[in-house]
Amino acid sequence: MEKVKEEVQVAEKATMFELDYERFSKDYLYEFIVKNRLIIILWSLTAIIDAWSTTLFMQYTGPQAEYNNLTRGCAIMMGTEAGPYIAGILKLVLALPFLIMFKKGGGFILFFSMSGQIYAIIANIDLYITFKNVECLML
Repeated sequence: MEKVKEEVQVAEKATMFELDYERFSKDYLYEFIVKNRLIIILWSLTAIIDAWSTTLFMQYTGPQAEYNNLTRGCAIMMGTEAGPYIAGILKLVLALPFLIMFKKGGGFILFFSMSGQIYAIIANIDLYITFKNVECLML
């Protein structure tokens, strides 16, 4: 009996990482969005605020100071005002198929991504305030 339980657990873990086309069906996508709607809304909100705070500090430093390659590339090509917003949209669009592949882990991945964005928001606003104060001192 114990061996059967172990085999079921191993099979459940294996199906978590299997890539089958049923996961990309409309029904599964709807189920994923309904199940994780709060974290998706919060992630989207933090992505917008992160893009806004990135545009703030890029006013003083330019795109070369950005650590995220996607955001820096979009800011160089599209400008420092539109680039971070386009990069935020691309992050969600590119991450969505990856998140759908994981049945149970998608919400956790979004949560940790949201935590990283909150850290980036704090760092961006801190840099903006620092550069703003330095600019005031130089005047």
